[in-house]
Amino acid sequence: MSRDPHPGWDERNGLKEDDMGFLDDAKDAAEATGKKVGEWADDTKERVSDKVDEVQADAEVKKAEADRDRVHAKNDYKEKLRED
Repeated sequence: MSRDPHPGWDERNGLKEDDMGFLDDAKDAAEATGKKVGEWADDTKERVSDKVDEVQADAEVKKAEADRDRVHAKNDYKEKLRED
C-alpha cells in the first residue's frame, strides 16, 4: 500500500482540494460581482436616459410658454393699434 506523499494534492492540475474550493468560491464571487456591475450599468444608463427625457420635456414646455407669451404680446399690440 503506497501512501500519498502530499495529502490533498491533485496531480492533474497541481492544486490542493482546499485550493480548488477556494477558486470555485472566488469564481462564484467574481460572477456575482460582474452581474451586479452589469445591473448597475443598466440602471445608470436608464437614469441618464430618464434625465435626458426630462430635460427635453422641460425645454419643450419653456418653448411653448415663450411662444404663448409672444402671441399674447403680439395680440396685445394689435389690440392697442385698433383702439388708437
